[in-house]
Amino acid sequence: MNRVKLFIAFLFCSVVMLSCKKDGSTTKENNTSNRPLYQKRWNISSAVPLGRPIAPVTLKKGIFNYPKRLSRPAGDPSFVGIEFLIDSYVLFYSDNTLKIGGYSVTNDTTLFLESLGTIHIILLDNSTFDFVLTPLDLTKPIQITAAPAPVTISLNSPRDSAFYANTWILDSTVDLSTNIAEPYEQITALFSQYGTYLVKSPSETAPGSDEYSTNSWLWSNPDHDRLCYDSWSGANITDCSAAYGSVKIVSLAPPYTTLIMEEGELGDSYRYYLHKQ
Repeated sequence: MNRVKLFIAFLFCSVVMLSCKKDGSTTKENNTSNRPLYQKRWNISSAVPLGRPIAPVTLKKGIFNYPKRLSRPAGDPSFVGIEFLIDSYVLFYSDNTLKIGGYSVTNDTTLFLESLGTIHIILLDNSTFDFVLTPLDLTKPIQITAAPAPVTISLNSPRDSAFYANTWILDSTVDLSTNIAEPYEQITALFSQYGTYLVKSPSETAPGSDEYSTNSWLWSNPDHDRLCYDSWSGANITDCSAAYGSVKIVSLAPPYTTLIMEEGELGDSYRYYLHKQ
């Protein structure tokens, strides 16, 4: 694959590295201050099994594309971090593998994480996140203590904040050599300030479910109008010189409701049109 095709795969694959399916918005404020405190990345310092066993629960099936389907139990305490995006989570394991999926809010202290389990919040503030995870496929709950991870993506302007703060929906991709547009439906992308890039799309094999893919990204110039992405390594990149490709932000201006990105060289370039969810 050339870099252009890799970026298309990076954004929109239905089955990562195997095959791809080509496929009105609600305005949200760009200010992230209204987000719940848990919507950030947390480094896990301890994960301790608790109490006596609980009744086993049938595992809710999910589709996790990248980097591989995990055979470990949902409650395997080898995870080292968890990140909450607007409606999705990423669980980081010590071997640089990931588990990703959606989550829903039951009440102020309870979250249900698809294909993982239920989180009961004990303590949550700007410096500490203590919670009990009751896994779907393990017999003991786990008490987890976590602290905020350092932010890796700098925000120098309202445009930067809008790029990070919003969920973006792909409308179409245009091959600039032919000017032919390829429409897409129901594919969303999230760029986090921790370098996580997460894509959600309807499942082709399990109707009613979503498929998730993730990668990492960085700004690649001081003007923050170009970003680089990696080659599906499973860990955050630290240097754009080692990244796989680069994409230019062509347009992102007030009121920050549309995003146009472009990648490629003369004769082999693509433009991506997205709008804010």
